[in-house]
Amino acid sequence: SKFADLTDAANRNAEALRVAEQESNEYRRQIQVLTCDLEALRGSNESLERQLREMEDRFAIETAGYQDTVSRLEEEIHALKEDMARHLQ
Repeated sequence: SKFADLTDAANRNAEALRVAEQESNEYRRQIQVLTCDLEALRGSNESLERQLREMEDRFAIETAGYQDTVSRLEEEIHALKEDMARHLQ
Protein backbone atom coordinates (compact mmCIF):
# COMPACT_ATOMS: atom_id res chain seq x y z
CA SER A 1 0.00 0.00 0.00
CA LYS A 2 0.97 3.60 -0.47
CA PHE A 3 1.07 4.23 3.28
CA ALA A 4 3.37 1.26 3.87
CA ASP A 5 5.70 2.45 1.09
CA LEU A 6 5.82 5.94 2.58
CA THR A 7 6.44 4.48 6.05
CA ASP A 8 9.30 2.33 4.70
CA ALA A 9 10.78 5.31 2.89
CA ALA A 10 10.50 7.43 6.04
CA ASN A 11 12.19 4.69 8.08
CA ARG A 12 15.01 4.36 5.52
CA ASN A 13 15.48 8.12 5.46
CA ALA A 14 15.47 8.26 9.26
CA GLU A 15 18.09 5.49 9.37
CA ALA A 16 20.18 7.25 6.71
CA LEU A 17 19.95 10.47 8.72
CA ARG A 18 20.99 8.66 11.90
CA VAL A 19 24.00 7.13 10.13
CA ALA A 20 24.93 10.51 8.63
CA GLU A 21 24.71 12.14 12.08
CA GLN A 22 26.91 9.40 13.56
CA GLU A 23 29.47 9.90 10.78
CA SER A 24 29.31 13.67 11.28
CA ASN A 25 29.90 13.26 15.02
CA GLU A 26 32.80 10.90 14.37
CA TYR A 27 34.37 13.35 11.90
CA ARG A 28 33.87 16.17 14.39
CA ARG A 29 35.62 14.08 17.07
CA GLN A 30 38.48 13.28 14.68
CA ILE A 31 38.84 16.98 13.85
CA GLN A 32 39.03 17.80 17.57
CA VAL A 33 41.69 15.13 18.12
CA LEU A 34 43.70 16.30 15.11
CA THR A 35 43.36 19.93 16.18
CA CYS A 36 44.75 19.06 19.62
CA ASP A 37 47.58 17.09 18.00
CA LEU A 38 48.32 20.02 15.70
CA GLU A 39 48.44 22.48 18.59
CA ALA A 40 50.76 20.17 20.53
CA LEU A 41 53.05 19.86 17.50
CA ARG A 42 53.03 23.63 17.00
CA GLY A 43 54.06 24.05 20.63
CA SER A 44 56.85 21.51 20.22
CA ASN A 45 57.98 23.20 17.02
CA GLU A 46 58.09 26.62 18.68
CA SER A 47 60.06 25.18 21.58
CA LEU A 48 62.54 23.48 19.24
CA GLU A 49 62.94 26.65 17.18
CA ARG A 50 63.60 28.64 20.36
CA GLN A 51 66.17 26.07 21.50
CA LEU A 52 67.81 26.21 18.07
CA ARG A 53 68.06 30.01 18.20
CA GLU A 54 69.55 29.85 21.71
CA MET A 55 72.05 27.22 20.60
CA GLU A 56 73.01 29.25 17.53
CA ASP A 57 73.52 32.30 19.74
CA ARG A 58 75.70 30.31 22.15
CA PHE A 59 77.76 28.85 19.30
CA ALA A 60 78.19 32.31 17.77
CA ILE A 61 79.52 33.60 21.10
CA GLU A 62 81.81 30.57 21.49
CA THR A 63 83.05 30.94 17.92
CA ALA A 64 83.82 34.61 18.47
CA GLY A 65 85.76 33.65 21.60
CA TYR A 66 87.74 31.02 19.69
CA GLN A 67 88.47 33.50 16.91
CA ASP A 68 89.76 35.98 19.48
CA THR A 69 91.97 33.27 20.99
CA VAL A 70 93.33 32.29 17.57
CA SER A 71 94.07 35.94 16.75
CA ARG A 72 95.84 36.43 20.08
CA LEU A 73 97.91 33.24 19.61
CA GLU A 74 98.83 34.27 16.07
CA GLU A 75 100.02 37.63 17.43
CA GLU A 76 102.06 35.82 20.09
CA ILE A 77 103.60 33.54 17.46
CA HIS A 78 104.49 36.54 15.32
CA ALA A 79 106.06 38.31 18.33
CA LEU A 80 108.02 35.15 19.29
CA LYS A 81 109.30 34.78 15.73
CA GLU A 82 110.50 38.38 15.81
CA ASP A 83 112.22 37.75 19.16
CA MET A 84 113.89 34.61 17.77
CA ALA A 85 115.04 36.49 14.68
CA ARG A 86 116.57 39.22 16.87
CA HIS A 87 118.36 36.66 19.04
CA LEU A 88 119.71 34.83 16.00
CA GLN A 89 121.27 37.98 14.53
